[in-house]
Amino acid sequence: MPRPEELRLTEFGSEESDYDEDIFSNSIIHRYERKKARCSRSKLCGGAMLGMTLLLTSVIVTVTLYPFSLATCGNSTGLLSGDVIPIHYDLWLHPNLTTLTFKGKVEIHVEVVHKTQCIVLHSLEQNITKIQLKQRDKVHLTEAFNLIPEKEFLSIPLRSEIPVGKYVLLIHYEAEVRHALKGFYRSYYTTQEGVQRVAAVTQFEATYARHAFPCFDEPQYKATFSISVVRDPEHTVLSNMPKNETAKYGETGLFQDTFEKSVKMSTYLVAFMVMDFTSRSATTVNGTKISVWSRSETHHQTKYALDCAVQLMDYYEKRFGIAFPLPKQDLVAVPDFNSGAMENWGLITYRETSILYDEKETSNIFKRRVLSVVAHEMAHQWFGNLVTMKWWNDLWLNEGFASYMEYVASDYVDEDMGMQMYLQKNGMQRALSADSFSNSHAISTEANTPESIAQMFDAISYRKGACIIRMLKEVLGDDIFFEGINNYLRKYEYSNAIQSQLYQAINETAKQAVPPIDVGAFMNAWTLQMGYPIVYVQLLENNRVKISQSKYKFPGDVETPSPLGYRWHIPFWYQSNQPSESNFEWLTGESFEFEVAENTNWILGNSLARGFYRVTYDADNWAQIIGILHNNHDVFNEVDRMKILDDLTSLSQVLEEVDITWPLEASTYLKNEESLYALTGSLISLSRIVGENMGD
Repeated sequence: MPRPEELRLTEFGSEESDYDEDIFSNSIIHRYERKKARCSRSKLCGGAMLGMTLLLTSVIVTVTLYPFSLATCGNSTGLLSGDVIPIHYDLWLHPNLTTLTFKGKVEIHVEVVHKTQCIVLHSLEQNITKIQLKQRDKVHLTEAFNLIPEKEFLSIPLRSEIPVGKYVLLIHYEAEVRHALKGFYRSYYTTQEGVQRVAAVTQFEATYARHAFPCFDEPQYKATFSISVVRDPEHTVLSNMPKNETAKYGETGLFQDTFEKSVKMSTYLVAFMVMDFTSRSATTVNGTKISVWSRSETHHQTKYALDCAVQLMDYYEKRFGIAFPLPKQDLVAVPDFNSGAMENWGLITYRETSILYDEKETSNIFKRRVLSVVAHEMAHQWFGNLVTMKWWNDLWLNEGFASYMEYVASDYVDEDMGMQMYLQKNGMQRALSADSFSNSHAISTEANTPESIAQMFDAISYRKGACIIRMLKEVLGDDIFFEGINNYLRKYEYSNAIQSQLYQAINETAKQAVPPIDVGAFMNAWTLQMGYPIVYVQLLENNRVKISQSKYKFPGDVETPSPLGYRWHIPFWYQSNQPSESNFEWLTGESFEFEVAENTNWILGNSLARGFYRVTYDADNWAQIIGILHNNHDVFNEVDRMKILDDLTSLSQVLEEVDITWPLEASTYLKNEESLYALTGSLISLSRIVGENMGD
């Protein structure tokens, strides 16, 4: 006997709206097993189990011979084949927050671009109760369907091959409002009166939309969505788009909220939630309504986030030259949330500590946290939502840009926060540290399973991505860089892109740079190989300086082969004791020599920490830099002071010529340091070497 998932489907002549009709035998078996499992943990079943048992024994299961193996109905790579692509989803949901289950129905308008005898999409942990494929008035008969858990596929063989054209795929299903913080899940909280309440929330990035509804759950399969949700009278439903209408749901005492058709977007950006939160709202210059939702007890803590969101929306629209395409933007503080926030288009969800701020009780650290996280997620409405990476190997196109822009935009909202300094301390230092080890990875790297995709959400994609984007901006200058970025956003809006297409868009404006820059050649060295370089600086005779590069690595590390041989195109900014017309050179090979002003006694490389690399010098140059820190540390910018200590500390662990006592000797200047950023950043760096030598 085949598995329950492989039982033959009944045939349908028309769409049914009653979920109690046309129940498949496999659905009954799934219900029986689920109820049996529940009853093993509960004393509340009684006659319900008996009824299910009788119903099960009355079912006659018919097994058919398949025209081809179900196991071959799909793509062996684990990715969808692209033979069938979605155009529009009509999604209907009826969640029950008492039983913590929901019923769903999805009509997927699809286009068959290559004739096929099989439709494959994603589905996980759902009890499929009906499948039907229609083309106008014709119903195409299906054979068995197959749930393939290891690939998270729903595979639907057809009795005959279907030609190229447009179809509607109808699927009815049931599922649990999950306990895990992904998919369509439950979030508990307790009121001030001690009453426990539950909200139903979504978290679909990266591969969790398939938990909530059958779909083509890969980012390149963008489509529009029309969503309807049934709710209790005391609840509110939110989704990506504004609510279009509310109607009574029969004579049940329930209501059905229907939302406007969405813009074209990836499945991981779809969002909906059922809750009883309160909100406060404001309107941007261009008329977009922004609302912040939270538990009623925390309503007074939402004002700061709302003020930030309004300013950030106005800033991003001007900066990118593209108006926010939705009529509203909701921000929701969720009691149970796995990450800091999620950029669902038009419905951003946040961990409560990432959006709530009480100026009477909360420190400035949390105020800065709220500003930066709101800035990050608002930037995603353009980078990631409007233009989406084609596949997760280029996640940095989303997260690197949003991480960089969070610092830039936060400075616009509140310059006193000094967020550009935090890019160095929280961004650069942590990214260099994470990228130092042999188990790091290239920014753009292969990821073909849900597990490997989840691992891409790390300091490399976020922080290193932000740093190399900033480095590119410093090379090109603000005007050329942002003109290129705006070209990219306009060219690929509502679509997908890969990193080479970003480079091509920026190259169109980079031709204006002096000298012109090949953005692709420059950026590939930083995105296609792991790690980063050490730049060696050597003062020669006759006012000459030699710079050379090699990969940063710990002694004994086995080096993973690189397609580019661990050579980088390095923009080398420098400062010296002598003024110069140009304090910039390119290092694209193993080494390079250039001329400096007469009587140049020392050089500080990577001034203002604009490049993603470390710099070392001969003993005399290091001695002069350390001496300046002690005697007149203001010769160096506070960012450079922090970077000097960070480089010294890190290099003393991998280079014999950098004595381990040097960072400790340099750190004694900190008693005169007045910059909080330089002080805390330097202490973070020193803690690594102190911890290592104490055996931590």
